[in-house]
Amino acid sequence: MTAFQVNLIFILMFNLGAGHTTNLGSGANLFARFIASVSPVRYGTEMLMYRVLKGSVAEQYLLNQLGYTNGDAKCILALAIFAAFCLAMGWINLVRTNRAE
Repeated sequence: MTAFQVNLIFILMFNLGAGHTTNLGSGANLFARFIASVSPVRYGTEMLMYRVLKGSVAEQYLLNQLGYTNGDAKCILALAIFAAFCLAMGWINLVRTNRAE
């Protein structure tokens, strides 16, 4: 039950970083900007917004207002780094728990 509650806290923080509960544009506080820089949900949401708004008249205005100004290349790099980090941590945990003592 404790792991479930901790998981919910991380989900809420990642959603905060994605801009679900706060605006990440100009005026965002330092904590929200930090969480946004480490949240994989934020980069996925930004890439989705680029595709949804593509060709729209208000595309650049909305992206700037919401703080989605990283671009596809940075989003893909951030998601690849996050995936590599999770893979490495999972591998290390697997080796640590199954080593012969």
